Amino acid sequence: MTIEKVAYLLAEILGEDEEDITEHTEFTEEYGIEPIDVAKLIIAVEKKFGITIHDDEAADFQNVGDVVRHINKVRESY
Repeated sequence: MTIEKVAYLLAEILGEDEEDITEHTEFTEEYGIEPIDVAKLIIAVEKKFGITIHDDEAADFQNVGDVVRHINKVRESY
């Protein structure tokens, strides 16, 4: 499932436990997520799923759920 894969990727970047990452995990310093971490996640997602995420699309991502929904939308369009 997409959420588990994205959670795993983000956990690897943050050095955290993937069970602590949900669709509601926000990309904020409050959650310990810096902008560079989001950039690393986008690159990892592009490689893992074989998709391209443009900067303007990535700028709209506020949380993990936004990334998951975007991946699913792109994959459905294939």
